[in-house]
Amino acid sequence: MAQRIASPEHDFFKSGRELRIDITIDPADWDSIHAPGRELSDEYFRASVQFTSSDGLDMTVENVGVRLRGNTSRFSQKKSYKLSFNEFVSGRKIFDLEKMNLNGEHNDPAIMRAHLSWWLFEQAGVMATRSAHVLVFVNGSFVGVQLNVEHIDEQFLQARLSEDGGFLYKARWPAPLTQLGNTWQDYLPDENDRPYELKLRDDTETSFRQLQAFIDSMNTLPDQDFRPWMERHFNLDGFARAGRNCPHR
Repeated sequence: MAQRIASPEHDFFKSGRELRIDITIDPADWDSIHAPGRELSDEYFRASVQFTSSDGLDMTVENVGVRLRGNTSRFSQKKSYKLSFNEFVSGRKIFDLEKMNLNGEHNDPAIMRAHLSWWLFEQAGVMATRSAHVLVFVNGSFVGVQLNVEHIDEQFLQARLSEDGGFLYKARWPAPLTQLGNTWQDYLPDENDRPYELKLRDDTETSFRQLQAFIDSMNTLPDQDFRPWMERHFNLDGFARAGRNCPHR
């Protein structure tokens, strides 16, 4: 399926330029974000964010939400952050983006592994996020080089798939696509940490009925019917391309 990538003249992923991000935030709020015991908190704090680049971009956005992001990286020395443009200003998008992920890449000293991986996926025709290196400063102090990683949301899907985008699920570990029960409610996330979380659209019943039907078919179809069904319902070519080009396999 053809990909349609929206690329404004000045976006946050433009190659060949240096992008600097200056975050101005109340020091007490910055301390709260990093307070021991709050590593897993997703509470946003209000900040002003200035974007400047070597090719002339100079823009300040007020009332931006800032919080920690990631899983294990929340406990690392070098943190990762999420900027939300629409957390305090409903519906706001900057260059078609509602959110920005600033990854610390704490386990990659070169800060290149993920960036090169997504570039390889793109070259192989695999749907992939865009990424770019940025310099991050907070209240005038240099935090470090971070990897700006495109947020996967409705804008991401609409640019690459279709206008409605479809349903998007976040698969939390483990998500082995095995049957969890006999009803769609058995797939809802709960205190038992069921692994599928609906990230887009509010039609919970329809989305999880579709997910249940997909997983049921994967696990119950007879051999002679499995391949034709997979060819109709699964992007086999994209999956194979991703597997062949994955540098971590």
